Amino acid sequence: MIRATAGQTIGAQMILATTGAAFTGTVTCYVTGDAGTQAIGSVSAGVCTHEGNGYHTYRPATAETDYALIAFTFIGTGALPQTIQIQTFTAATYAAASAAATGTVTGLDVVTDALREIAVVDPIDPIPPEHAAFALGKLNRLLDNWNADGSAVYGETFTTFTLTPSLNPHTIGPTGTWVTTQRPVRLDDGDLSLALSGSPVSYSRIVVMDEQAYTGLSMPALTSASPTRAYYVPAWPNGQLYLYPVPSSAASVRVRVRGVLGALTLVSTFTMPPGYRDAVTLTLAESLGPAFGAPVSPDTKDAAQRARGRAFANNDRPRRLRTMDAGMPGGYGSGFDFRTGLVS
Repeated sequence: MIRATAGQTIGAQMILATTGAAFTGTVTCYVTGDAGTQAIGSVSAGVCTHEGNGYHTYRPATAETDYALIAFTFIGTGALPQTIQIQTFTAATYAAASAAATGTVTGLDVVTDALREIAVVDPIDPIPPEHAAFALGKLNRLLDNWNADGSAVYGETFTTFTLTPSLNPHTIGPTGTWVTTQRPVRLDDGDLSLALSGSPVSYSRIVVMDEQAYTGLSMPALTSASPTRAYYVPAWPNGQLYLYPVPSSAASVRVRVRGVLGALTLVSTFTMPPGYRDAVTLTLAESLGPAFGAPVSPDTKDAAQRARGRAFANNDRPRRLRTMDAGMPGGYGSGFDFRTGLVS
């Protein structure tokens, strides 16, 4: 039974004291927590539910499960009393045990492994709750820092949004014109494309400009049904996307947005691509060492660096192959993308 958790059930088979037959009368449950004072059940005055053939169940209140050892005593007039003893587990311990049985890795596994890497806890001892809480905070700060590093984030998704005519800039983020979990750290050339009507739908790449190119536009308020360029400002909490020309129709735009490494709890499942478990665990161990006054060995530092290298190397975008006529300056309209077949 999970400690301090509602919605759980305990049951007992009740029999008549005289004949040993199934007892189907009224049964009342009494609760004794950690060898304390026995009390009648607080839910429905302890009256149990007869499930059939003498089996009776009781659903204890949350407070009645908040003990290390609980004795549930079932009483019925004319029936033999039955006492069921239950040892409880915390939610974190239960999740860790379940994960171990299924091979699932949890946030608790990651912080425990990191602390054991630097010998803060013994390999066979459970991690103290205060150590787990502190290490979890450091873990989520690590993931937050990695979200700011493009090489650390493995996921990118294409999401389609609708342009709002005459709006400039469009905002993108948790409360933006276009809603995303987090505003993009940056938008690069090739991250935006305009959906062109037809069957099948085709996409026309919107070239991403830098600040100098955008501020150099002679007519930034020019309008068109088909924007061809964009300038992105990574404001907070919503990024600002200045489209050129300013859209005059509600066309669709496909945006490639970098994923976000989500925060973990001690009981949540750790699920990332191959190589990330070591990268996270060993980097966390490096980070925890100074806080606990524990030296981080050169071997651990080297292993952490190599683990990050393996994991992050898979996130590099392939470089576009571009060619220009000899003697022609670079810039918009002068490059050819061999992967897409588009001129930019």
